[in-house]
This record gives sequence, C-alpha cells and structure tokens, in this order.
Amino acid sequence: MVYVKICGLNDKESYKTAVTYHADFIGFVFVEKSPRYVTINKVSEIIASLPKSHTKLVALLVNADIDFITTIIQKIPDIDYIQCHGSETPKQCQYIKDITGKKIIKAITIDNHEDFQQWDNYRDMCDIILCDAKPPQNSNITGGHGIPIDWTLFHDRKLSDNWMLAGGLNHDNVQEAIAETHAPMIDVSSGVETMPGQKSPDKIIKLLDLVHHLTI
Repeated sequence: MVYVKICGLNDKESYKTAVTYHADFIGFVFVEKSPRYVTINKVSEIIASLPKSHTKLVALLVNADIDFITTIIQKIPDIDYIQCHGSETPKQCQYIKDITGKKIIKAITIDNHEDFQQWDNYRDMCDIILCDAKPPQNSNITGGHGIPIDWTLFHDRKLSDNWMLAGGLNHDNVQEAIAETHAPMIDVSSGVETMPGQKSPDKIIKLLDLVHHLTI
C-alpha cells in the first residue's frame, strides 16, 4: 500500500473529503507567502469540524521561529508532525523535535544524484524524509510549484521506507511516478487543485481512490 499526504488544505470541505476517503496525512501550510497559507485559528476550526480520525496532521513550516512553532502546537495539539520545508539544519530539526515532542518530516530538494547526500544528514533524526523538486530560481517560496522530480534519479537506489515523494504529482502521473521511484508515500498539493490554494474535493477523491489500490 502507498500512503498519501494531501497538503495545503485550507477549508472544511476538502478536509472532510480527505479524511472521509482515507488520506493518511493532511498538511496545513503556515507560510504566509504561500497561496495555501492558513492561520492557526482557521486550522483549529477546520479540524474541529470532524472527530479525531486516523489521519495524521502535519504543520508545514519554512525556517520558522521556535516560538511560532510552539504556539501552533499549544493551540492545535492534534498536530502529529512538523514538516520543515526550508533550510533547517539537522541540529535545528532535532531541537524542534525535542521542544515540541512531535515527529519531523524534513523536505530535501532533488535535482541530481549528488543531492541524495542530504539524505544522510537528516535520516537519523527525521521520521520521514520528503523529496521535492527544486523551485524555480525566481521563486520566493520553497514548494508547491507543481514541478516533478526526474524520477529516473531513483532507479536502483536502495532507500528506507520512511520517505515521501513530492513534486507535481497528480492523478495522471502518480502511477508512473510510483512505478519509477517505488515511493512508499506520496505528497500531493497542486495536483488536486482547480487553482493555486483551492482544493478540488473531486480531484482528492479520484487520486486517493487510485493510489490506495496500487502496490509497490
């Protein structure tokens, strides 16, 4: 079974859809520059709309101040993971983990074989490593661009089970991406949207139904 994270949710309808159709992870983006930005109060309202479920909740942050991170955890204690999607060092990730008591997802960008060296830096303290594509040079945000990684970079590479593939995944290409990379988990954001920041419940259902019937 391939596990699915639907990231960048910011409304009750898409949250209910993702939970009802068994998304394994749901991500909330606490980064103001992102079109998927959502406030702490809004997330509290969204998750209060349904009983606590099996779905793991993820707070996505980019080089965030520790005071802001602890505020999120205090106000939204149901958060299960902190996703560090910036230039956080292994030491900083470990500190966040120690202070919050939450599991850590660390995003690394993959553009060539040498980029996999980052894996060794983070694997001992991160619970999940997320492989994303490098953003365009003129971008001021680190993710959510809908750009796929070169999946052939994963060929013949023996990786642990605690990693997640991101980058331009959608219903039309996700089956090929999983076949090429053997990713045990995937992260989808723009691929289930009608426009940046606006999730489509129909696209969420379609993708979850497809992926949960795949094997690797």
